[in-house]
Amino acid sequence: MSIRKLRNSDAEKLEQFLSDYAETSMFLRSNMKRAGLEYQNSDYHGDYFGAFDENGDVTGVLAHYWNGNIMMQALDKAILSRLIHAFREAVTRPVAGVLGADEQAKTVINELLLSDAAYATNRSEGLYALNLDKLSVPEKFDFSKVEMVDAGKVDRAILTQWIKAYEIEALGSEDNEALSEHVESRVNRTINGTDWRIFKDRTSNPYNIVTLRKKQGLTQEDLAGLTEMDRSYLSEIENGHKNLSVLSLFRIADALKVQPNDILKSTRK
Repeated sequence: MSIRKLRNSDAEKLEQFLSDYAETSMFLRSNMKRAGLEYQNSDYHGDYFGAFDENGDVTGVLAHYWNGNIMMQALDKAILSRLIHAFREAVTRPVAGVLGADEQAKTVINELLLSDAAYATNRSEGLYALNLDKLSVPEKFDFSKVEMVDAGKVDRAILTQWIKAYEIEALGSEDNEALSEHVESRVNRTINGTDWRIFKDRTSNPYNIVTLRKKQGLTQEDLAGLTEMDRSYLSEIENGHKNLSVLSLFRIADALKVQPNDILKSTRK
C-alpha cells in the first residue's frame, strides 16, 4: 500500500472508489467535482490524501477542506491510520471539524488527539437513503406555477431570509451579529456557486395551514404554542410572506396531525 497527496489526474480513480460508498461520500464527491483535487485556498477546495493498493486503485481517502473540516472514506482502520499519519505530517492549516461515518470520524479524532477539544457541535446523526424509483409526483401538480432558476438570479433578500431560517431552525444557531456575518458569507457563496432554487407562484398562498388549523379548532396562538414557533413568524408563513422550512413543515404537520404534503396543497380553487 502507498499513501500520497492526490492530484487532479487521480479524480477518475477516486470517483470509482467513492461511488461504492455513495451515501457516506456525498460531500467528498461534490467538492471534488466542483473544485478538483488540488488545493487553491478558495471555497470547496481541499488537500486530499489517498491510499493505493498494488494495482494502483484507491482504497481510502482523507480530505482537509478550505474551511478546516476533515472528511474521510476508509473502512479499513489500518488504511485510515496511515492516511491520518500522512495528513499529520503534511498539515499546514488548522482543523475546524471532523465529519464522516461515525467509527471513522472517531478514529480521526482520537489519532489527532482531539478527543478533549472543545466542540460547538459533537453528535451522531442518522443517514437515510431514498428510493427514487418510488418517488411520487402529484398528478395534478401545475408545473406552470413553478420556476427553477439559478441562485444568482434570486433576490438577495430572499436568499438571506431562507438561509438564516435554516441556520436558526435546523442547526440551532443564535440570531446575532456573528450569524448575520455567516449568513452573508453563505449568500455570497450561493450566488457565485451552482445552486438552484425552486419558486412557487407568489400570487397565491402556497400553504394550506389556515384551513387545516381551523378544522382542528385551533387558533394561530394555539398552533404557535404546539410548534414552539413565534406567532408573528407563523402568521407570515400562513400568509405566504415567508418560506416554510423543512423543519417548520414537519413541526406544523405533526401539530395538525396531517401529512406534510397536505400542508403544501394549494388553497387556490
